[in-house]
Amino acid sequence: RRFVLFLFALLIMWALIWCLCLKRDKILPVFSESVPTKVSVQEVLPTSIDITHEYIGHVEAIQSVLVRPYISGFIDEVLVSGGSTVHQDEVLFTLQQEQYLAAVEMAEAKVIAATADLEKARLYLDRIQNTASEAISKTEQDNARTNFFVAEANLAEAKADLKIAQVNYDYTLITAPITGVVGNISVTKGEYVSPSGSALAYILQYNPIRVRFSMPEKDFLNLGSDVAFFKTGILTLRLSNGEIMQAKGSVRFADNLIQSGTSSINLYADFENTKQLLRPQAYVTVLYEEKKEDVFVIDKNDVHLQPDGTYVYLLQDGKVQKQFVKLGEIVDAKIIVVQGLNKGDLLITSPVSTMQIGEKAVIDMEQTE
Repeated sequence: RRFVLFLFALLIMWALIWCLCLKRDKILPVFSESVPTKVSVQEVLPTSIDITHEYIGHVEAIQSVLVRPYISGFIDEVLVSGGSTVHQDEVLFTLQQEQYLAAVEMAEAKVIAATADLEKARLYLDRIQNTASEAISKTEQDNARTNFFVAEANLAEAKADLKIAQVNYDYTLITAPITGVVGNISVTKGEYVSPSGSALAYILQYNPIRVRFSMPEKDFLNLGSDVAFFKTGILTLRLSNGEIMQAKGSVRFADNLIQSGTSSINLYADFENTKQLLRPQAYVTVLYEEKKEDVFVIDKNDVHLQPDGTYVYLLQDGKVQKQFVKLGEIVDAKIIVVQGLNKGDLLITSPVSTMQIGEKAVIDMEQTE
């Protein structure tokens, strides 16, 4: 009986050993030889991409002027209405001209009289000079010469008074200093106006029109700190109703200082405004569209961020490697890599972890595009 029990125990022990051997045959290959991870990759190749930068803009008139009279008087005619377009030197108002016309005629009369006095003084001086010196006293000669010079001065003064009278008379016609659109007209015929009184009209230049927009200092430095970079792109506007204005603009200049409160710089762009869609004091969105050539563009999901920097995973020499990169603009779900990648690099697009860095990996042909 003991012998039978011994054989039975021996049989059970042998069965256990045999089972362990079978499991060992299945487990050992996993530990003895690591199976490479399958990863999806994308070959890094240079490409082109359209980038649209957006900035808030404020519409301003390039030229604006308050129309005031140069002289005092009563309004005789109002030749313009609010909202109308006027051209430079176009007559807007007229003042009553009678007193200024009379002043011109009086000044003309004084010129005639002064001319006659000068001629009389000249003839007398010639007579004195042609007479024998011993017959004319020295005092009389000096007086004749003095009277001639005084007559000359009186004529010059009379001519100056005539010019002033003529200028004042011309100012009875109040003209537009610039071409633009007139605002509200509040003065009426018969109203007394003067240079120290209220303005008669406000004229704004609508075409072209200027848009001032603010750009972060960082963007300005990245673009080269020069408005010349805008010449390579397209500058348009999005209006408050969402409409894109078809007229293209050009940046005229950048401000000469950085706004300390916002760390931004103001740029000034001019736009054609033939339809007068842009009005001063309005806000618009400035759209700057540029095309970047030969850049590396990857999906944002393939970029990883840790305290030690921004990086991606590459498949190099059959292993997962960590590669630090410097990023540029973000465009939708894409991002530009400006440093850290080379043409032909295999970017890993499938999920991997830092634990797999340095481990072998193979390309998953089914998942890789």
